[in-house]
Amino acid sequence: MTDTDNDKQSVGPATRHIFLDTEVFRSNRHDLNTEIMTVLGGYLADEVFVLHTTDVTLREVGRQIRTMESQLVKDHNKVVRDLTRWNNRYFHAPHRLPVPDPLSEPAEPSKAFRDFERKLRHEWNAREHSAADLQIGPVLDRYFSGQAPFDEKNSKEFPDASALLALQEWCADADESIYVVSRDKAVQRAAKDLDHLVAIKSLDNLFPLVTAAQDHDIAATIAATFDEPPLLDDLQEALSEHIDSVGGRYDGERYEGDVLGLEIEEIEEIEDVTVLRVDEDRVSCLAHVRLFVSAEVEYQDVSYSSDGYYVAEEYGVAEIRDSITARIFVQLERDDQDITLSSAQFGAEDLVVTDDFEDAYYYH
Repeated sequence: MTDTDNDKQSVGPATRHIFLDTEVFRSNRHDLNTEIMTVLGGYLADEVFVLHTTDVTLREVGRQIRTMESQLVKDHNKVVRDLTRWNNRYFHAPHRLPVPDPLSEPAEPSKAFRDFERKLRHEWNAREHSAADLQIGPVLDRYFSGQAPFDEKNSKEFPDASALLALQEWCADADESIYVVSRDKAVQRAAKDLDHLVAIKSLDNLFPLVTAAQDHDIAATIAATFDEPPLLDDLQEALSEHIDSVGGRYDGERYEGDVLGLEIEEIEEIEDVTVLRVDEDRVSCLAHVRLFVSAEVEYQDVSYSSDGYYVAEEYGVAEIRDSITARIFVQLERDDQDITLSSAQFGAEDLVVTDDFEDAYYYH
């Protein structure tokens, strides 16, 4: 059981992972462009937070949007009928009012939901978990024993229960915790009752935690420490060990170029460091680092004759070097004034390399 009010010694979010209950979307009228949602989008783009959702959550949002649209259509068509009746009472032009065309029920899924889903999945890169495939046993156990979110009379919170249990299952497998953002009291109680889930009422309560960590007294010390050789050497070694697991992408002129492998030759610069969380013996950071890397790139070497006719095609492999910026997440251990590296991992984005390949695949 975890609650945000209990950790008085720590500053900053307890985890980067967040889940938005349907109540959050409903309170914003399912508009992902409101001011608070725009701030969230910025944090997601910078990977300060990672958004999670479930298939059941998306289906519930789809149902809510369809209900709202259907009600708007009914209200509009009622106005059409009322205006038509009014005009039927008066045959003289001065008293007649313009009547809009009636509306049809929106398609399913509606464009509004498709736009919502597209932004959530492709712009915000939400990680979707399957709650519909969850075994029903744990859900029924909580229902029949009267545990949250089934702890109130006539409670039928099956979608919420299945979503939270799916998140708990992922957290247990990944050894992570996750914020459950909701003002729904039943959802809050359930989140506090389940391991790995951290109940928080709103995004307005979550965002100041990031600011508090960035404003902590240790922030300047951490930034300076990254420029010192011991930590820099350990960081390069840690990143070199993990770079094989990171996706590489070629963005140059070589035809069908594909990165086969990457190797870090040097950390050129720590561009910026953002402190995400400060604990008594640990500091979590987000950093942008400039790396000088070598990459093995396989590409198609297509030959054409001088008059433009295709001649031959073969595969080639080239080793290129490039200076790139990578987003990394760093855990530091602190003991009195000593700050050492605990772990480092790359963000979710591919590492993009390029080169000046004048020959390309045109005429040679």
